[in-house]
Amino acid sequence: MAGTVYFVGAGPGAPGLVTVRGAELLRRADAVVYDAPATEGLLDEVRDGVLQVPVGGAGSWGGEPGALEARRPPAGDAEAVGVMLADLAFGIQVVVRLWHGDPLLFGSAAHEAAVVSARGIRFEMVPGVPVETAALAYAGIPAAQAAGAGGLVGVSLLAGAPPADVDAIPGSGGWAPGGTLVFRLGAGEVAAVADRLLAEGRSPDTPVALIASRRGVPRRTVVSSLIGIADAVTRAGPQGDAIAVVGDAVSWRRQLTWFERKPLFGRTILVTRAREQAPEFSGRLAEEGAEVIEFPAIRFENPEDPAPLQRAARQIGRYHWVVFTSANGVAAFWKALRAEALDARALRQARVCAIGPATSSALEAVGIVPDVVPERYIAEAVVEALAAADELRGRHVLLPRAAVARRELPEGLAARGALVDEVAAYRTLPDAEGAQALRPRLAAGEIDLVTFTSSSTARSYHAVLGTTTGGAGVAAIGPVTAGTARELGFRVDVVAEEYTIPGLVRACIKFFTGRA
Repeated sequence: MAGTVYFVGAGPGAPGLVTVRGAELLRRADAVVYDAPATEGLLDEVRDGVLQVPVGGAGSWGGEPGALEARRPPAGDAEAVGVMLADLAFGIQVVVRLWHGDPLLFGSAAHEAAVVSARGIRFEMVPGVPVETAALAYAGIPAAQAAGAGGLVGVSLLAGAPPADVDAIPGSGGWAPGGTLVFRLGAGEVAAVADRLLAEGRSPDTPVALIASRRGVPRRTVVSSLIGIADAVTRAGPQGDAIAVVGDAVSWRRQLTWFERKPLFGRTILVTRAREQAPEFSGRLAEEGAEVIEFPAIRFENPEDPAPLQRAARQIGRYHWVVFTSANGVAAFWKALRAEALDARALRQARVCAIGPATSSALEAVGIVPDVVPERYIAEAVVEALAAADELRGRHVLLPRAAVARRELPEGLAARGALVDEVAAYRTLPDAEGAQALRPRLAAGEIDLVTFTSSSTARSYHAVLGTTTGGAGVAAIGPVTAGTARELGFRVDVVAEEYTIPGLVRACIKFFTGRA
């Protein structure tokens, strides 16, 4: 039985602005056909190994494309895309066509769906948030505002700049005095479009806003009158393509601006955490208004020799203490326990120590409440906390952690007389996958802050990119990470006072705004 093609509106591209139905289908998808603007962050919802087909040559193939790769449809060829979607559905059940914004607002989704339907394949349309309305909502501009007893004024939403012939605009009430016109505007079109609108009868005092956005989220908004907008844009500097809003609705910004008041608005921050760990940090930064670029500088792999970890899991009953220094160590050790058909009950003879709230949460998720969590999340504090909780001399301590790590913890415990078994639970390796795309953004000075959440992220970034930051500041999660970064040659501008992700976010805010 043939599958179904789902035309999913990705919204403007921000993961938080896709619909619940859209996110559900991405997680169920057996194949995803996508346009590049729709993909940032959203393809993380797709299961590993699922075929990912970029339209028009953007992106890279995922899964096992086989002979289909030779038939990659060119951008703009709706017939070819529709044929590919139908061919995919004959072999698999859930085909997602990921569409920027809303699949039926602008573009050729209707044509693609007609081709799919003509071949006897079922399809479903999943609406998405249009890029234009998302940009307006974040900029505090209501496109259709109340007009007294007369109801709402007209709104014209256009795919591009206004055509030369005003009569070509469907429902051109947006051109009427007080109406709102919303359209996309190229970087060099401001003056010409303003002149044409004035010639068509718009008042020179009509408010105009140009919203430069990324993934539907405004990064800069220039507001002026129609007569002055070209000069205002020139003074503001390069704007790039933007969403233009013409009409009295722009005046509502004085009351409705909210996103631009966030403390990290207008700041671009680089997150170097591993791919599976980045979402929490990225999400917190985005919540504070930052544009986040993820460059996973590290990846986690199993230890080269898993035998010591398996042996430690099998012999867990001989240990008095198990010390976990990361959530990764918890995950790796629990995987080893399960391989021995064991669970949390196997630790009933041992006491457990965790460094930091993230490690504690990982333990609690598997049914273990740590006995000791030091107030400071560094190795030296762990030694002090354990020594205060127990006489360490002669105690057997298991330390499952990264294959390469600081020596202060095992050496400090050994100095207190503990018998330490240090086993590699995982390896941390440099990941250069995103370096090529990142280099031009660093060179252009587009990034305001590079963040390191561990010594390994600093070392791996350095291994791939050296000390190049493009003039961006450098933030470290704590003094140990800051020390590593300085040893590598980085100038460290921000060190979190609390060595956690929330603490680092607060430090970033304080760096840019002067307030915690």
